[in-house]
Amino acid sequence: MRMDTVRNALLFFSIVLLSLSGCTSQSVPVNSGASAIDSHLEQLDSVIREGSDYIISKIPTRSKVGVINMNSPSVNLSNYVIDNIVMLLVNNDNCLVIERSELDNIQKEQKYQLSGEVSDETAVLVGKQLETQMIITGSILPLGNNYSLRLKITDVQTAQIIGTKIYTVRPDNILLSLLSSSITEPKKETPLDHGKMFMERGDFDTAIVNFTEALQLDPNNAIAYNNRGKAYYEKKDYDRAIADFTQAIKLDPNDANYYKNRGDAYYEKKDYDRAIADFTQAIKLDPNDARAYDSRGRAYYMKEDYDRAIADYTQAIKLYPNFAGAYNWRGWAYYMKEDYDRAIADYTQAIKLDPNYAIAYSSRGVAYYEKRDYDRAFADFTRAIKLDSNFAIAYNWRGKAYYQKEDYDRAIADFTQAIKLDSNFATAYNWRGSAYYGKKDYDRAIADFTQQIKLDPNNANAYNWRGDVYFSKNNWNSAIADYEAALRIDPNYANARQSLENARRERGR
Repeated sequence: MRMDTVRNALLFFSIVLLSLSGCTSQSVPVNSGASAIDSHLEQLDSVIREGSDYIISKIPTRSKVGVINMNSPSVNLSNYVIDNIVMLLVNNDNCLVIERSELDNIQKEQKYQLSGEVSDETAVLVGKQLETQMIITGSILPLGNNYSLRLKITDVQTAQIIGTKIYTVRPDNILLSLLSSSITEPKKETPLDHGKMFMERGDFDTAIVNFTEALQLDPNNAIAYNNRGKAYYEKKDYDRAIADFTQAIKLDPNDANYYKNRGDAYYEKKDYDRAIADFTQAIKLDPNDARAYDSRGRAYYMKEDYDRAIADYTQAIKLYPNFAGAYNWRGWAYYMKEDYDRAIADYTQAIKLDPNYAIAYSSRGVAYYEKRDYDRAFADFTRAIKLDSNFAIAYNWRGKAYYQKEDYDRAIADFTQAIKLDSNFATAYNWRGSAYYGKKDYDRAIADFTQQIKLDPNNANAYNWRGDVYFSKNNWNSAIADYEAALRIDPNYANARQSLENARRERGR
């Protein structure tokens, strides 16, 4: 008994997509990285060092980085924090840091407003002008009797936030000296500012309240509609998200980000045609946006238009050669065309760009599995599990590899772990049932196929396989009932029809 290859692949990615609304694979419009709040009090210099270490830990090796903004009540405080972060990053071989003079030149030429709070969209535009891969923005503002330092790391090409962190700083002598030497009137924070802060903290309900207040103050604020739409998106309230993105587009039809965000929401609703239309419009407005091509490629992939998907992933990679997610997705498009060698090459490149990319290891393992190179498949699935011990799909695939080698006990252990991590994982029940069948443990096999049917009642294969187990137990009536059920679901199921004839013949003897 074996699963249909194409169905497996689509199931694999449909589950991965649901678990990745915040992964490096990258179709979400807001924060996809880990957000953390460090509430213990530290001196300013200590927090700057910790923040710099955090930045270094989050960015890919040898990335070109720009520290473009640090909102604070004091110009001197802003410059002090930026200069020290830059110094610490420069002293680390993990990244290349742009000169402040380059940022000043861009600011003068393009007339960007980089003092005070800077929008994500402006930050990304500045990053593209500087040809950086990562940009760092943040703020250090009063928080009761202390100060709060917020850092945000954004991938310029994908416009994804890959990490945020918040530190609480006690007002030591250095901080007080910087404040007293150059006090400027602190910018009064608006509901829009508060909404952004709550978004970064993952408090989407409070963010929505603040963005709604911002819209009451200014009903024509496209940014507030867009940001509220992103909060609804994070809550998986896609209809409200679409309504807000649509209103943002009406107010500002030339902002590519609004189309991308609405396209993401349509994608999550599986309305791939509308998603493609929005991503296409985003590309027209910004032909150099790698993420828009990647997102449209995913929509084409889900429509099984693999050639167009490959073309879009290829363009995304051309615009952003370090786009590990685009390599992984293009690999899956090649996989679906049964071009396993090209798929493996793309997964390997994704891993090279991001050695901790668990999904890419699992994806490559699937391709090796299809080539019957089970030893390499084992190695990749094991590496994926080591990187993500909660990766149920990787356990399931490794179990399948053990099954193919007739190592049923190890297979059962992996399928059991997959089920423990995801009790609704119908395919894992199927494969564990198959492994029990291989061990002639028919009762456990029947129990697993029965659970699969409960989770996926329109799966003709599950009825057919349970019928096979009943057949092996000489329980002809139950076998016949299951084969008939399989044929009601799929009247063209040749194996079930042949098995039904055999069961009827055996019963008549």
